Amino acid sequence: MFILELLAFGCIIYSILVITSQNPVVAVIYLIFVFINAACYLLMLGIGFIGLSYLLLYVEAITILFVIMYINIKPTDIMEAGSQYTKIFI
Repeated sequence: MFILELLAFGCIIYSILVITSQNPVVAVIYLIFVFINAACYLLMLGIGFIGLSYLLLYVEAITILFVIMYINIKPTDIMEAGSQYTKIFI
């Protein structure tokens, strides 16, 4: 029971840190910790599917979108690169 309370308390603390963080990089790292704590909490309760889906869907989606956001690729660059590859087949 102590581990469940510790995970719930960690989830609340990290949630507050996400809101109060000035740096968006640090805020995303705290958000990942929130999802990890929530997933571990659900796994400890015996709700394994939802806990694993938190880890697989939310944490990976946040990290992938965060990386794409900081790479700063413009959609026009993607379209131009795609048209260069399709010229070979036409």
